Amino acid sequence: MYVYDPERYALYASRFTAAADSTIEHLLSSPSSRPDLTTASSYAGRAPQNYSEQLACFIGSTFILGSTVLDKPEYLTHGLEFSEFCANGYRYAPSGIGPVVYSWNLTELARPEFANQTEFYEKSGWFINDNTAFGQGLTPEAIESWYYAYQVTGNQYWRDVAWAYTLAQNRTERVGSGFSSLTNILQEDGGGWSNTMQSFFLAEVLKYQYLVQAPEGKKGEWDVEYAPDGVGNGNVNYWVYNTEAHPMRVRAKTPV
Repeated sequence: MYVYDPERYALYASRFTAAADSTIEHLLSSPSSRPDLTTASSYAGRAPQNYSEQLACFIGSTFILGSTVLDKPEYLTHGLEFSEFCANGYRYAPSGIGPVVYSWNLTELARPEFANQTEFYEKSGWFINDNTAFGQGLTPEAIESWYYAYQVTGNQYWRDVAWAYTLAQNRTERVGSGFSSLTNILQEDGGGWSNTMQSFFLAEVLKYQYLVQAPEGKKGEWDVEYAPDGVGNGNVNYWVYNTEAHPMRVRAKTPV
């Protein structure tokens, strides 16, 4: 809302800054087996928990957008770290599709029902701590963050990460009438299908997958971080996307 109208919704910028700064101060966490990875953990009361979810993978895009809109370079650093944490989730899942939940809680890993993931945790930095959460539901949050990461940095790496997801998705989730969520992302073939395709898959996943690979000549037409003199330079927000990735034209700015 602040991007949409900075004057009318100035309060939202200050509230976002307070939340972002608090996250950086209190919730940053790295798995013991992968200190090269950093994300924001969840919390219970005042105690941080070594746990996150696929739905939280949008935090990368949130920090990246905040970095350009509020001129906070430090937010970009954290936003890219958060985006990489989720990229790592998709990279290490045998199906190429990231998990619904991420845990790096060693106490839980020692429990008999999760101990068979110990070797996997040593390589990946995460394991699934819920025996009902081995499936995946065509969620958009990670690809959203990779899109913002590419928009702001211009680094081909983020396109490659997004493309690997697209290939995995077509290999494991495509069915005769569309795409289906999987039943076990820790199996190379996805373990089968749940025969469910949510509407946000069309509104968000496919949109971000297209935009991150779109030809450079189309920049500024729909991109949320348009760079007049090239990707990653002098970004201007002519559009802002809402939670379900529907584009809203920013007030008082004329799109190119």
